[in-house]
Amino acid sequence: MPRAERNRNLFASAIAGSTSSGSTTSRRTRLRTNPSEPYLVEEERATTTTRTKTNSINRLIRKFELFEKKMDSLLNDNADIKKRLKNIELLTEINNDLDFSKDVINRVAKNIFKANIFPSTKDLVDETKLKMDSLLNDNADIKKRLKNIELLTEINNDLDFSKDVINRVVKNIFKANIFPSTKDLVDETEHVIRKNFPDIFESMDSRHHSKLFKRIKAKLLEKLQGMRGGIASRVKSAIFEIFGESQLPRIDFQSSSAEINSWKSDQRVKDAYCKLFDVFSEDRTYVQVILERVWKSKKRISNMHIVWGVAIAQLFLNSDVKGIMISENLLKKQIKINFRKLQQKRPLRPEEGELDAEETSEEESKEEEEEGKSLKRRKTLRGHVPSPGRAPSTGRVSPSLTSTG
Repeated sequence: MPRAERNRNLFASAIAGSTSSGSTTSRRTRLRTNPSEPYLVEEERATTTTRTKTNSINRLIRKFELFEKKMDSLLNDNADIKKRLKNIELLTEINNDLDFSKDVINRVAKNIFKANIFPSTKDLVDETKLKMDSLLNDNADIKKRLKNIELLTEINNDLDFSKDVINRVVKNIFKANIFPSTKDLVDETEHVIRKNFPDIFESMDSRHHSKLFKRIKAKLLEKLQGMRGGIASRVKSAIFEIFGESQLPRIDFQSSSAEINSWKSDQRVKDAYCKLFDVFSEDRTYVQVILERVWKSKKRISNMHIVWGVAIAQLFLNSDVKGIMISENLLKKQIKINFRKLQQKRPLRPEEGELDAEETSEEESKEEEEEGKSLKRRKTLRGHVPSPGRAPSTGRVSPSLTSTG
């Protein structure tokens, strides 16, 4: 038999765990009669290698688990050692602090000498204990103040905290107040911190609140403006979807002034404006369907959002209003008109000249505001006094939207 073949047979026998000559002979006999001899050897070799690797990995896993347990034990011991060291340091500081000892001695002697010229050891011990407790309480109070200072410093530098407060304030106030005043925002900011971050609220005084609000005010206003712009865009998109191009031609919001003026004067735009409060289908008006499309995720639409959405649709399609980008002052005016009608249970269908009349009656409205002070304005769930635009509501769709007026 060639030497190379004999070596292969011996190696195969060794892998299979055979050491006797009889086993070797048997293996040799089988391999000679098997045409796939090289493949069998390789297969056995691969199986043995895999088994070896698996055993090695299992041993490593067991070692790692044991290492984890030792690490946990060491960490616990380390925490306990740190705690003990802290106590030792505190006691060492007291023992070596001559000023501390001197202060205690002076206080004890002063207090006890008032009532006892010859105090007993027990009297001295009791008085010393009282003074120690007092000093420790003072020390705890100082530590608490320092902790508050650290907390407030952290707040000032924590962008996530400011972002969280801004999001909560905007979300809460936007439910009932489209154009909140600065006071509304200040009150809501304090309310959010008091409700959601009580520990931080207790550490803050009026100066801290003022400083925080000044820092986040610009972001608050920017976010509110973005939300108003988003709703306005959705109302305009819903208008085109509901009317369709056959009834209302499209207009690019980047169009020139001449193109916008031409669009506004189109008879189809004027007709769409007049149809806003006409029935669209199933006793639902065009404007009602538009609002439901905008706030489709809401089960109920607040009165404030109803009058706001209607105002956007009215001003957008009104040919007497120049442009398609609605100014804030004009929008506030239309909201005020609509809200007053809603309170008086009148149809929201626009009346001729009402915008001009509202503009000329601004001075008269001051007198109305004075009278209104005697009437209690509706408050939000948080008890804050709302601005004139605020009006929490319960109905999904106002009856005024379905009235033909």
